[in-house]
Amino acid sequence: MIYRLQWYKMTENNDLMNKFAALAVNSNLYKSKDKLSFRARQVFGNIGLKDKSILEIGCGDGVYSIWARINGAKPVVGLEPEVDGSTSGSSKIFTELTSELRLDNIECIPQAIEEFHPNGIKFDIVLSNMSINHLDEDACVNLDKDIAAQEKYLGIFKKIRSLMNPNGKFIILDNS
Repeated sequence: MIYRLQWYKMTENNDLMNKFAALAVNSNLYKSKDKLSFRARQVFGNIGLKDKSILEIGCGDGVYSIWARINGAKPVVGLEPEVDGSTSGSSKIFTELTSELRLDNIECIPQAIEEFHPNGIKFDIVLSNMSINHLDEDACVNLDKDIAAQEKYLGIFKKIRSLMNPNGKFIILDNS
């Protein structure tokens, strides 16, 4: 019961969120609306999303980007290069969902973070959900013993920081 109360407290646009949840469940992205709500609340915690600019690195099918946009974030940019480790066709699902929901101020760009240049936009929130090890697979494997690998990741993190507003938040989630 708590899930449902918090589900509706997250957004002012309950009809759109319900439509999104139904699409996510029907597309087999989540087993239930409650599981989607629980996971999205884990990802964003108590961060207010209204009018926050968001960059999601490795956005896949865009579930968290779409969740954030419905909850008032704008602009929302998802990066999904669809390389090794990602689900093929996931950016197509992102596009289909945003089109079906008629969302604006949200896009999926088929680029890796190293290639991304946002034309002066600074982000309030950068999200990396199960993509941190894919930023540079070879370097990631050797982080514990190779200075060059550590410097490579340091360079990636500096790039990410350069894309953020001064008080921005970088959310990193991984379960491996």
